[in-house]
Amino acid sequence: LICTTADGRVFFTVPKLFECSLCLRGGKKDDGWFFVHVEFLFNVGGDRTGMEGTLRRALLLHVWSRVFSTL
Repeated sequence: LICTTADGRVFFTVPKLFECSLCLRGGKKDDGWFFVHVEFLFNVGGDRTGMEGTLRRALLLHVWSRVFSTL
């Protein structure tokens, strides 16, 4: 896992899996994080007809849970 900060964002890169950047919603203690950018660094083979939205949503949920479990 590679973590860096720049331009008010936190950047996470997991080589060969994904990269993303997050930013705080504000300066208060309870203000949450939001994704600015997410990019998957792998390809899924096979017939993806009708699956693109579902697959992307599932991968985003998985990435979200893994990132925040390490914070």
